Amino acid sequence: MTPTKGDVKHWLKAIGKNRDWLAMECGTEKGTVNNWLSPSGPFPASAMLKIQSLMSQYKTVQPEDEPVQTNRLVLEITEERMRKYERAASEKGVPLRQWLTDLADEAAEERQLRPTHSPLVPLVRQFPSHAGHARREYSTQIIGNIAAGSLAESDTVPSTIYMERPLGKNEYVVRVEGKSMEPLIPDGSLVIMRRHTAPSIPKPGTIVEYNDGRGVTLKKLIRRTNAETGKTEYVLQPINPAFKDITPMDGGSISGIYMETLVNYRKG
Repeated sequence: MTPTKGDVKHWLKAIGKNRDWLAMECGTEKGTVNNWLSPSGPFPASAMLKIQSLMSQYKTVQPEDEPVQTNRLVLEITEERMRKYERAASEKGVPLRQWLTDLADEAAEERQLRPTHSPLVPLVRQFPSHAGHARREYSTQIIGNIAAGSLAESDTVPSTIYMERPLGKNEYVVRVEGKSMEPLIPDGSLVIMRRHTAPSIPKPGTIVEYNDGRGVTLKKLIRRTNAETGKTEYVLQPINPAFKDITPMDGGSISGIYMETLVNYRKG
Protein backbone atom coordinates (compact mmCIF):
# COMPACT_ATOMS: atom_id res chain seq x y z
CA MET A 1 0.00 0.00 0.00
CA THR A 2 1.31 3.46 -0.90
CA PRO A 3 2.18 5.41 2.28
CA THR A 4 0.55 8.78 2.85
CA LYS A 5 2.43 11.95 3.70
CA GLY A 6 1.33 11.46 7.28
CA ASP A 7 2.74 7.92 7.24
CA VAL A 8 6.11 9.25 6.05
CA LYS A 9 6.20 11.88 8.80
CA HIS A 10 5.34 9.36 11.49
CA TRP A 11 7.92 6.92 10.11
CA LEU A 12 10.69 9.51 10.23
CA LYS A 13 9.82 10.30 13.82
CA ALA A 14 9.65 6.63 14.79
CA ILE A 15 13.10 5.80 13.40
CA GLY A 16 14.68 8.96 14.82
CA LYS A 17 15.52 10.53 11.47
CA ASN A 18 14.84 14.03 10.15
CA ARG A 19 14.12 15.59 6.79
CA ASP A 20 17.79 16.43 6.19
CA TRP A 21 18.53 12.70 6.30
CA LEU A 22 15.63 11.88 3.99
CA ALA A 23 16.76 14.54 1.51
CA MET A 24 20.28 13.10 1.49
CA GLU A 25 18.97 9.56 0.92
CA CYS A 26 16.78 10.78 -1.95
CA GLY A 27 19.56 12.85 -3.49
CA THR A 28 17.78 16.17 -3.13
CA GLU A 29 17.49 19.21 -0.87
CA LYS A 30 15.59 19.54 2.41
CA GLY A 31 13.39 22.25 0.88
CA THR A 32 12.26 19.78 -1.77
CA VAL A 33 11.36 17.24 0.92
CA ASN A 34 9.44 19.92 2.81
CA ASN A 35 7.52 20.63 -0.38
CA TRP A 36 6.76 16.92 -0.86
CA LEU A 37 5.36 16.59 2.63
CA SER A 38 3.35 19.81 2.65
CA PRO A 39 -0.44 19.42 2.28
CA SER A 40 -0.43 21.09 -1.14
CA GLY A 41 2.96 19.90 -2.39
CA PRO A 42 3.36 17.35 -5.24
CA PHE A 43 4.86 13.94 -4.44
CA PRO A 44 6.72 12.52 -7.48
CA ALA A 45 6.24 8.80 -8.10
CA SER A 46 10.00 8.24 -8.24
CA ALA A 47 10.45 9.85 -4.84
CA MET A 48 7.65 7.77 -3.36
CA LEU A 49 9.27 4.57 -4.65
CA LYS A 50 12.57 5.56 -3.04
CA ILE A 51 10.85 6.35 0.25
CA GLN A 52 8.97 3.04 0.17
CA SER A 53 12.31 1.31 -0.23
CA LEU A 54 13.75 3.23 2.72
CA MET A 55 10.69 2.41 4.83
CA SER A 56 11.22 -1.27 4.09
CA GLN A 57 14.89 -0.96 5.02
CA TYR A 58 14.35 1.11 8.17
CA LYS A 59 11.35 -0.53 9.74
CA THR A 60 9.94 0.49 13.08
CA VAL A 61 9.65 -2.29 15.61
CA GLN A 62 6.79 -2.28 18.09
CA PRO A 63 7.36 -4.53 21.13
CA GLU A 64 4.84 -7.36 21.23
CA ASP A 65 3.79 -6.57 24.78
CA GLU A 66 3.41 -2.85 24.13
CA PRO A 67 0.14 -1.75 22.51
CA VAL A 68 0.16 1.01 19.91
CA GLN A 69 -0.68 4.31 21.59
CA THR A 70 -3.42 6.19 19.78
CA ASN A 71 -5.56 9.18 20.63
CA ARG A 72 -8.94 10.20 19.32
CA LEU A 73 -9.74 13.83 18.58
CA VAL A 74 -13.37 14.88 18.20
CA LEU A 75 -14.05 18.10 16.28
CA GLU A 76 -17.32 20.01 16.35
CA ILE A 77 -17.65 22.02 13.13
CA THR A 78 -20.48 23.51 11.12
CA GLU A 79 -21.90 21.77 8.06
CA GLU A 80 -20.66 24.59 5.82
CA ARG A 81 -17.10 24.23 7.10
CA MET A 82 -17.33 20.44 6.78
CA ARG A 83 -18.28 20.76 3.11
CA LYS A 84 -15.30 23.08 2.53
CA TYR A 85 -12.96 20.55 4.14
CA GLU A 86 -14.40 17.69 2.08
CA ARG A 87 -14.01 19.66 -1.17
CA ALA A 88 -10.40 20.54 -0.31
CA ALA A 89 -9.55 16.93 0.52
CA SER A 90 -11.24 15.75 -2.69
CA GLU A 91 -9.19 18.19 -4.76
CA LYS A 92 -6.02 16.72 -3.23
CA GLY A 93 -7.25 13.21 -3.90
CA VAL A 94 -6.87 12.11 -0.29
CA PRO A 95 -9.33 11.07 2.44
CA LEU A 96 -10.61 13.85 4.68
CA ARG A 97 -8.92 12.37 7.75
CA GLN A 98 -5.53 12.31 6.02
CA TRP A 99 -6.00 15.87 4.74
CA LEU A 100 -6.75 17.14 8.24
CA THR A 101 -3.84 15.18 9.73
CA ASP A 102 -1.42 16.54 7.13
CA LEU A 103 -2.53 20.10 7.84
CA ALA A 104 -2.09 19.63 11.59
CA ASP A 105 1.35 18.04 11.15
CA GLU A 106 2.49 20.84 8.87
CA ALA A 107 1.33 23.52 11.31
CA ALA A 108 3.07 21.80 14.22
CA GLU A 109 6.33 21.44 12.30
CA GLU A 110 6.28 25.09 11.18
CA ARG A 111 5.83 26.12 14.79
CA GLN A 112 8.87 24.10 15.84
CA LEU A 113 10.97 25.81 13.18
CA ARG A 114 10.13 29.30 14.42
CA PRO A 115 12.83 31.10 16.44
CA THR A 116 12.14 30.99 20.15
CA HIS A 117 13.45 34.54 20.66
CA SER A 118 12.76 37.61 18.59
CA PRO A 119 15.93 39.04 16.98
CA LEU A 120 14.67 42.54 17.80
CA VAL A 121 14.65 43.68 21.43
CA PRO A 122 12.43 46.72 22.09
CA LEU A 123 14.23 49.63 23.71
CA VAL A 124 11.95 50.13 26.73
CA ARG A 125 12.50 50.66 30.43
CA GLN A 126 12.18 47.39 32.29
CA PHE A 127 11.46 46.15 35.80
CA PRO A 128 13.92 43.68 37.39
CA SER A 129 12.30 40.29 37.91
CA HIS A 130 13.01 37.70 40.59
CA ALA A 131 12.83 35.02 37.91
CA GLY A 132 15.68 36.63 35.99
CA HIS A 133 13.48 37.93 33.18
CA ALA A 134 12.73 41.53 32.24
CA ARG A 135 9.28 43.06 32.04
CA ARG A 136 8.08 46.09 30.12
CA GLU A 137 7.70 49.37 31.94
CA TYR A 138 5.34 52.18 30.98
CA SER A 139 5.58 55.84 31.92
CA THR A 140 2.55 57.75 33.17
CA GLN A 141 1.67 60.65 35.47
CA ILE A 142 -0.14 60.87 38.78
CA ILE A 143 -2.59 63.62 37.95
CA GLY A 144 -3.53 64.43 41.55
CA ASN A 145 -4.77 63.23 44.93
CA ILE A 146 -8.19 61.97 45.90
CA ALA A 147 -9.62 61.96 49.41
CA ALA A 148 -10.56 58.68 51.05
CA GLY A 149 -12.12 60.34 54.06
CA SER A 150 -14.22 63.46 53.88
CA LEU A 151 -14.51 65.46 50.69
CA ALA A 152 -11.37 67.45 49.93
CA GLU A 153 -9.87 69.55 47.17
CA SER A 154 -7.98 67.52 44.56
CA ASP A 155 -4.26 68.17 44.19
CA THR A 156 -3.52 68.76 40.52
CA VAL A 157 0.30 68.82 40.64
CA PRO A 158 1.38 65.89 38.41
CA SER A 159 4.35 63.58 38.98
CA THR A 160 5.76 60.73 36.87
CA ILE A 161 5.84 57.01 37.72
CA TYR A 162 6.75 53.85 35.80
CA MET A 163 4.31 50.94 35.95
CA GLU A 164 3.92 47.43 34.50
CA ARG A 165 1.07 48.10 32.09
CA PRO A 166 0.01 50.97 29.87
CA LEU A 167 -3.06 52.96 30.77
CA GLY A 168 -6.16 52.05 28.81
CA LYS A 169 -8.55 54.43 27.15
CA ASN A 170 -9.83 57.09 29.58
CA GLU A 171 -7.70 55.71 32.44
CA TYR A 172 -5.62 57.86 34.81
CA VAL A 173 -3.70 57.52 38.08
CA VAL A 174 -4.38 59.33 41.36
CA ARG A 175 -2.98 59.05 44.89
CA VAL A 176 -5.42 58.18 47.68
CA GLU A 177 -5.26 60.27 50.85
CA GLY A 178 -7.15 58.97 53.86
CA LYS A 179 -8.15 55.70 55.50
CA SER A 180 -11.87 55.46 54.77
CA MET A 181 -11.34 52.80 52.07
CA GLU A 182 -9.03 50.61 54.10
CA PRO A 183 -8.22 47.75 54.10
CA LEU A 184 -9.03 47.44 50.38
CA ILE A 185 -7.28 50.69 49.43
CA PRO A 186 -4.62 51.76 51.98
CA ASP A 187 -3.83 55.40 52.68
CA GLY A 188 -1.22 56.67 50.20
CA SER A 189 -2.03 54.06 47.52
CA LEU A 190 -1.85 54.82 43.83
CA VAL A 191 -4.99 53.71 42.02
CA ILE A 192 -6.01 53.49 38.39
CA MET A 193 -9.34 55.12 37.63
CA ARG A 194 -11.38 55.17 34.43
CA ARG A 195 -13.13 58.35 33.45
CA HIS A 196 -16.91 58.02 33.71
CA THR A 197 -18.68 59.94 30.96
CA ALA A 198 -21.80 57.83 30.44
CA PRO A 199 -25.12 59.33 31.53
CA SER A 200 -26.08 56.12 33.34
CA ILE A 201 -25.22 55.66 37.02
CA PRO A 202 -22.77 52.82 37.81
CA LYS A 203 -24.27 49.76 39.45
CA PRO A 204 -24.40 49.67 43.27
CA GLY A 205 -21.24 48.32 44.86
CA THR A 206 -18.94 50.10 42.40
CA ILE A 207 -16.14 52.20 43.89
CA VAL A 208 -16.41 55.64 42.35
CA GLU A 209 -14.78 59.05 42.28
CA TYR A 210 -17.47 61.52 43.34
CA ASN A 211 -17.07 65.22 42.65
CA ASP A 212 -19.19 68.16 43.80
CA GLY A 213 -18.71 71.71 45.10
CA ARG A 214 -17.23 70.37 48.33
CA GLY A 215 -14.37 68.52 46.61
CA VAL A 216 -13.52 65.00 45.41
CA THR A 217 -13.77 61.69 47.26
CA LEU A 218 -13.38 57.95 46.65
CA LYS A 219 -16.26 55.85 47.98
CA LYS A 220 -18.42 52.81 47.30
CA LEU A 221 -21.73 53.65 45.68
CA ILE A 222 -24.72 51.95 47.33
CA ARG A 223 -28.51 52.25 47.34
CA ARG A 224 -30.60 52.14 50.47
CA THR A 225 -34.03 53.16 51.71
CA ASN A 226 -34.30 56.46 53.54
CA ALA A 227 -35.92 55.74 56.91
CA GLU A 228 -37.67 59.12 56.95
CA THR A 229 -39.00 59.34 53.41
CA GLY A 230 -39.21 55.65 52.53
CA LYS A 231 -37.54 56.40 49.20
CA THR A 232 -34.54 54.56 47.78
CA GLU A 233 -31.53 56.84 47.39
CA TYR A 234 -27.86 56.67 46.50
CA VAL A 235 -25.25 56.96 49.25
CA LEU A 236 -21.44 57.12 49.16
CA GLN A 237 -20.21 54.56 51.66
CA PRO A 238 -16.68 54.08 53.09
CA ILE A 239 -15.31 50.56 53.59
CA ASN A 240 -13.76 51.48 56.94
CA PRO A 241 -16.65 51.52 59.49
CA ALA A 242 -14.92 54.29 61.45
CA PHE A 243 -16.01 56.77 58.77
CA LYS A 244 -19.48 58.10 57.99
CA ASP A 245 -21.48 57.84 54.79
CA ILE A 246 -21.70 60.83 52.47
CA THR A 247 -24.97 61.90 50.88
CA PRO A 248 -24.61 63.20 47.32
CA MET A 249 -25.76 66.74 46.75
CA ASP A 250 -27.47 68.42 43.81
CA GLY A 251 -24.96 69.22 41.09
CA GLY A 252 -22.59 66.45 42.15
CA SER A 253 -21.39 63.84 39.65
CA ILE A 254 -19.50 60.58 39.39
CA SER A 255 -16.36 61.43 37.45
CA GLY A 256 -14.42 58.14 37.64
CA ILE A 257 -14.61 54.39 38.28
CA TYR A 258 -12.01 52.56 40.40
CA MET A 259 -10.14 49.92 38.36
CA GLU A 260 -7.23 48.66 40.49
CA THR A 261 -4.59 49.54 43.07
CA LEU A 262 -1.03 49.71 41.74
CA VAL A 263 1.40 47.34 43.42
CA ASN A 264 4.52 47.25 41.24
CA TYR A 265 5.66 50.69 40.16
CA ARG A 266 8.52 53.09 40.75
CA LYS A 267 8.83 56.85 40.93
CA GLY A 268 10.20 58.76 37.98
